[in-house]
Amino acid sequence: MTEGREYLKDYTIRIANERQMAQHREAAGAYWNHKLSPTEDFIKYYNREKYESEWGGDRVTIWQVGFPPDTSSLTLVKTDDIDGEGYAACRTYRRKGWAKRPGHDGLKDGFVYGISSVVTPPQHYRRGYATYMLSLLHLHLQPPSSIPSSLLPLKQDELVSGFKPGQADELPVALGSWLMSDVGSTFYSKCSLQEGRKAWVVDDSQNSGLRWAIKPTTPDFDEDKVEWIYRSDIESLSKELSTREKARLAEADVSKGAIWAEDPASTGALAFLPVKSTWYDPSCAPHPVGVRIKTGTPAEDPIVLFLTSFFPIGFEFMVTLISKLTPEHLPLALQAFDKAASDAGRERGFIWGMDPSSEIVEAWKNQPGREVEVKKRAEAKGGLLGAVYYGEEGQEGRALDGQMWHWL
Repeated sequence: MTEGREYLKDYTIRIANERQMAQHREAAGAYWNHKLSPTEDFIKYYNREKYESEWGGDRVTIWQVGFPPDTSSLTLVKTDDIDGEGYAACRTYRRKGWAKRPGHDGLKDGFVYGISSVVTPPQHYRRGYATYMLSLLHLHLQPPSSIPSSLLPLKQDELVSGFKPGQADELPVALGSWLMSDVGSTFYSKCSLQEGRKAWVVDDSQNSGLRWAIKPTTPDFDEDKVEWIYRSDIESLSKELSTREKARLAEADVSKGAIWAEDPASTGALAFLPVKSTWYDPSCAPHPVGVRIKTGTPAEDPIVLFLTSFFPIGFEFMVTLISKLTPEHLPLALQAFDKAASDAGRERGFIWGMDPSSEIVEAWKNQPGREVEVKKRAEAKGGLLGAVYYGEEGQEGRALDGQMWHWL
């Protein structure tokens, strides 16, 4: 426990009750509201996501700091008032995934969790509540075999109270977890009770931002060579992308540690951004959300998903996922981006998570007139992806990539 903050021992986490969920909605809405989405709209979308979206229900959990875990969402509370005020809260999204581990054949199936909406009510700022809450959350998500024996009494006696990891259908143990940091690249790495083991680590190679200039659609753009992808296509496409992602993970080099990946076929994983974009801006609904470059061999077709509108991230044409896009096919892909972006009134493109040293980034830079800029995303409100692997104690690991489709 942080020196000087021994008072935190009087707090624990629980899955939030309805009253605590309302506190989280209000605190998150006040922090993340926007002139295009006032607090009341944020609360509306918050409820819609939890209770109406295909990825909601028991796949979305809101946690509170408090005592002890209940059944609903996550919050930090006082141990002697577990149904009372929340001191920090967050939301977790459960998705399927896989891990490739050194010394093991094949991939391990399991679950991964995305963490979002980490918020502390203003009256409780700078007391360490959010850090402590997230540190305790790790003890619920990771397998018992990965927890030092010195922490097991804390886990069993002070946290569980009738709720044990792996026994709650809505919170099976995890292979790994991730979050998008708007408060820099180091804060969330410290949210751990395990000495010498970091929490969510930001890998600079996965947190670049590439921006480029959109051009007017040219007469030589041959639309017969591409196939537009719409929101209604996402569910069927997710299965194809799942097969590709699993194969990519199987080929990954794990000589430096395990690698885990989110399964694109998880319920709502790929639909999350395209669907939510229409909540904020209904006018984008008719626009495509991706493009397939036809090669004659569907299994080798480059597939790119994108958004023409999503103001929580930015006001640009945003590429959210690329699969098998090569320098050879980049010029045609850029022409397709020009068409989709221009139709939506966008002048700049933005993509996350591309390794700055990769061939595809070099090819992007070499495209004439594209005014390409590549750099690490901002520390403040940059949506930096931090990831943690829940392997055996002492084992290292990382996420497969940091593309925008992981955003929550």
